[in-house]
Amino acid sequence: SEAASMKYDIKYRKGNGKYRIIKKDYSSKRLVIKNLSPGSKYTFLITPVITCGDKTLKGKYKTVSIRTMKRVTGVSFKKKSKRKVRISWTSVKGASAYEIAVSSNKNKGYKVIRKVTNRHAVIKAASGKKKYYRIRAYKIVSGKKVYAPWSFAKTFLLN
Repeated sequence: SEAASMKYDIKYRKGNGKYRIIKKDYSSKRLVIKNLSPGSKYTFLITPVITCGDKTLKGKYKTVSIRTMKRVTGVSFKKKSKRKVRISWTSVKGASAYEIAVSSNKNKGYKVIRKVTNRHAVIKAASGKKKYYRIRAYKIVSGKKVYAPWSFAKTFLLN
């Protein structure tokens, strides 16, 4: 006699669109899906599939809906002093906190310089040097951080 194996068929749809298959015969109970559109609703259908020998039985599917977090928008700067600038943005619904990253190159080399729970921060900035800033929201789900996409890079030059 053969042992039965439990797997899952997983389908999803964005908004009210057509369901698409993500995984067939998926054996893990955890699946990470990347590159979902920010601020969109996704519905997943998870169907258990039990195989024993040459027989396959499908169980009742379970529906799970999620809404991805939106990208941070409305990033603005205000000079506070010779070496400090206030950076603020539009808050993201459901966010636990935000990360602010800076780089001297628009497309790479970003380093997280601050984590804040409100929608603004006062940061040190070098005078006369052009810097690029990005911000992303995250929320904590079951003890793990779930990140929104980074905001588009905004530049600031402190004179």
